[in-house]
Amino acid sequence: MAPTFDHASSLGRELTDEARTKRLETSDPRATVEAYADRARSAFYDVGPQPKILTTKETVAALRQATPTATAFWAEKLGNVESLVFEDIFARIGPNDISSEATQFALRMLAHNQSVIREVGLG
Repeated sequence: MAPTFDHASSLGRELTDEARTKRLETSDPRATVEAYADRARSAFYDVGPQPKILTTKETVAALRQATPTATAFWAEKLGNVESLVFEDIFARIGPNDISSEATQFALRMLAHNQSVIREVGLG
């Protein structure tokens, strides 16, 4: 389940702080942190007739179909991680290594991905 939690976009690492701020503050549902996370691709592929890279939601859905018990177990575990755990991790990163905008963006993205995993993984 780890690659679905920090997927290929790596919590917006390629975005500028200006772009992060716009996504954090926008009222346009197509430009939010959540929309960004929903479009991101995982490290998993659909091996069907037309192979494609899966999104986080598609990955969790495929896992749930293939191994429902294990997926539900891990979705519950990930879903129950308190936001304070993530906040504490980011609080330990020095301001020279990560901006407050990057921290806010990453925390919101983690919260959204956690919600998607909980929703799809637990059904």
